Amino acid sequence: MSCQSCIEADGYVPEWADSGRCKVHECARKHNVQFCGMCEEFPCRQLTSVIHWNPDIVEHLSALAKRYHEQNNTSKK
Repeated sequence: MSCQSCIEADGYVPEWADSGRCKVHECARKHNVQFCGMCEEFPCRQLTSVIHWNPDIVEHLSALAKRYHEQNNTSKK
């Protein structure tokens, strides 16, 4: 599966069409973060069970969080 940007779609993506909103997006909203790589509880058991098709999800989101922080720190200088 290839996850599209659910932020713009408010969590409604084809992969989750049968169950409503993307479970990862829904959880990120509950924790008041843009994506789960920014969450204080990251990585959590829920993430790896929901995104079972991507065994490298923790590494991918860790890298995304790192890039996000680098860009935000750079833009403030």
